[in-house]
Amino acid sequence: MRKKQHIYRIIGIISLFLFVLITILPLTTFAALRPWEGVDWGQVSGWSRGSSSLNNKINNLDSDKVVDLPIPILFGVTPDNLYSSFGDPRSGGRTHEGLDIMAPRGAPVVSPTDAVVIRIGVGDTAGNYVYTANPGGETFAYMHLNEIADITEGDELSKGELIGYVGNTGNAAGGATHLHFEVRDNDVATDPFPRLTRIFPLADKIKYLKNILDNADNKTKLAENMVIMYRKELVSAQTLNIELPDSIIKALANKILISITRTLRIGSTGDDVKLLQTTLGISADGNFGPKTKAAVIAFQTSKGLTPDGVFGSMSYAALASVNGTLPAGCTPSTAFSTTTGIKCTAIL
Repeated sequence: MRKKQHIYRIIGIISLFLFVLITILPLTTFAALRPWEGVDWGQVSGWSRGSSSLNNKINNLDSDKVVDLPIPILFGVTPDNLYSSFGDPRSGGRTHEGLDIMAPRGAPVVSPTDAVVIRIGVGDTAGNYVYTANPGGETFAYMHLNEIADITEGDELSKGELIGYVGNTGNAAGGATHLHFEVRDNDVATDPFPRLTRIFPLADKIKYLKNILDNADNKTKLAENMVIMYRKELVSAQTLNIELPDSIIKALANKILISITRTLRIGSTGDDVKLLQTTLGISADGNFGPKTKAAVIAFQTSKGLTPDGVFGSMSYAALASVNGTLPAGCTPSTAFSTTTGIKCTAIL
């Protein structure tokens, strides 16, 4: 009897040892090898074991992966600005498993495809991060975010919907702000660089920006930040007759007042002249010549000012008028600017 009990005790000890060896130890090793602390990629990529509701949402995604991806940073970055760092050595004997996309703090990060949010969190290394399920069974990761959008796990995202804003959280603190972007297939990291071949069309960028602004806590502040960082693209959209959000139009007008601190007239040169020219929708070379004077006169006429072609205090005030500012060459009765040909859209 005692012999049998002894045998059972030995079997129990062996069973416990095997349980630890098979289950707990691999998980511990797995966590130690992961470069992103606090992130269980097995859990992230193993969404098929999750709720049926989440599975249904993910199963609704296209079964084919999107091979050619637009850059997930909405403005200011093109494929020419990227370089591959996938596989580069990192501390602790690990390698870089994604692509670092340099961008200013606060740059909007959007989903390059339809997606489902499967994980949101904060890690010592990854900082603020978001993981999404994407077409073709892939998983995308967005790390070091300054701020995460108002999204929750299980949310379905359309292409162009906000993920968050570029930052340098986690182990990027103190360094250059950037987005760490990963693409994984069955938990295997793949190089995103050769697939980020394009940018969103400008009209789509503006459409996505409008949606972001509509859902922003402080629309005015966000619009001002967008104008500071991406004035050139926003003015290009205006010139191409792409309708801008009202808050962007107003910010484009108001921001000029911060940078122009003198009276501008024929013969003036400098960056402030270039800024004025950009705002009026004409070629910006920084030289106040006849074409710039004509544009200023058209603007002054549209505001009922003396059309002397000198951009001074009265023109400043008109540009910032709470009653609305019209683009150069527009009057309340004209549909399109006689100077630039762009649609006359009032700033509210």
